[in-house]
Amino acid sequence: MDRREEQPGAAGAGAAPALDFTVENVEKALHQLYYDPNIENKNLAQKWLMQAQVSPQAWHFSWQLLQPDKVPEIQYFGASALHIKISRYWSDIPTDQYESLKAQLFTQITRSLMDCFADILFALNKHCFSLLSMWIKEALQPPGFPSARLSPEQKDTFSQQILRERVNKRRVKEMVKEFTLLCRGLHGTDYTADY
Repeated sequence: MDRREEQPGAAGAGAAPALDFTVENVEKALHQLYYDPNIENKNLAQKWLMQAQVSPQAWHFSWQLLQPDKVPEIQYFGASALHIKISRYWSDIPTDQYESLKAQLFTQITRSLMDCFADILFALNKHCFSLLSMWIKEALQPPGFPSARLSPEQKDTFSQQILRERVNKRRVKEMVKEFTLLCRGLHGTDYTADY
């Protein structure tokens, strides 16, 4: 079998392109993109992955790609796909799914996804400020979440800072970085110099 025929989404002889955007196919395409020595196969994988990111299925597979057992390349693609969906296709989400999306978003704050999480917060702030305002305050309200190290005042300061910053994405990334360091008890330590 020709390597190109193994590409998820590549058409076989006379067949329509298979656009089965599943977790398994996305992972295969990412493996091909990163590890296949054939540049033509890499290009096919990249084109297919770009289609996958904007597909309706991206709302579903992106969450599965963010799981901690996935390698960073796969997690990054999942976060990137989610960022694209939120920033460009927010109107596709039925309003009855907002709560579910909110819960999923706030469980994804990890170091490896910090930049993408900042991008997601920035996109939400630009496209649906009132919902983000409600969600972020509600999500940070439970004691001990996301860390027992945080005081209610620190959580409130973080949410106010995020909600005020609607223009400077770099600043949002800095705020998320500071917040994650506070959550981990590392703010002000030698570790932060290398972080």
